[in-house]
Amino acid sequence: MAVTISGIASAQTPIGPFAGTESDGFETQQSGSFDPCIVGRVFNNNGDLCTPGSSGAHITGGWGFMCTIQEHGGARFTGSAGGAYEYTFDTPVSRFGGYFGTNAGPPGGGTANFYDAANNFLGSAVITAPADCTWTWNGWQDDSGAGFSRIEVPSNVFGGAFLMMDDMEADFGGGGGFGTELCFGDGSGTNCPCTNPSANGGCANSTGDGCTLHAQPAAGGTLDAGNAIPGQPGLFFQGDNTIGGGSGVVFGDGLRCCGQSVVRLGVVLPDGNGDASLSGIQALGGANVGDTKCYQYWYRNPNGSPCLAGFNLSNAVEITW
Repeated sequence: MAVTISGIASAQTPIGPFAGTESDGFETQQSGSFDPCIVGRVFNNNGDLCTPGSSGAHITGGWGFMCTIQEHGGARFTGSAGGAYEYTFDTPVSRFGGYFGTNAGPPGGGTANFYDAANNFLGSAVITAPADCTWTWNGWQDDSGAGFSRIEVPSNVFGGAFLMMDDMEADFGGGGGFGTELCFGDGSGTNCPCTNPSANGGCANSTGDGCTLHAQPAAGGTLDAGNAIPGQPGLFFQGDNTIGGGSGVVFGDGLRCCGQSVVRLGVVLPDGNGDASLSGIQALGGANVGDTKCYQYWYRNPNGSPCLAGFNLSNAVEITW
């Protein structure tokens, strides 16, 4: 077994093995037949896997051709006997991957083509599957913010057929944000320190509103802060845990929501609208696939500070990589 994270396009980032919100090892669906689509659907009834224009969808426990390939895990796997396989998802996925193999001989491998819900082409990536009936991990994370709604996975031979898959993983819920926002200054958790709540983001600053923090998967993970103080520096930071059960504790004019093993990711000066962004946060924070981290923006507010502390914080975002 091998692992690859090779990619050739910009709308997706190659990633290593992960445990998705849904998994599929093709153990429960109808097997032994050749159908236009997998009978019983895939990913716990959240998607379809079909061979458009052909009845090539097949589930088996072993398949001989140029060589004989056995399951990667469990007792079964799937492969197309005619035409290229295509996944379609009921809701977009933010991460997708699994183990790929082929029994069709050289050159092996294939291509993954990604599309959003409007059928816009997002990009392509190489699928590595050596022509020796072994299994190789291939996985990708959406960088467009739209999520993957359709993924074509043609092989490099026989019209796209004979690309095998097993132990597939997907994170459903792409295209609607990234991470979980929490620890707001709206009174739903810890009260703001000096009667300075805000309906948006963290506790109110001198603008009368709070600083918001959102995350997106693009560019290795990007944090976007809004309504900070123009021209006043702020620090994006990472913590291993949330504080106060996710409600935060009073700190300056706001709430500190993230703590333990704090990593300073970078100081960014907001523009004239109070907006600040930082990309590449997964690498900057040393976060590995499967890690859960908490993120926040801590910024200066020297003039008109509601509680006279001279600084404040955004809401928090918790991300599982």
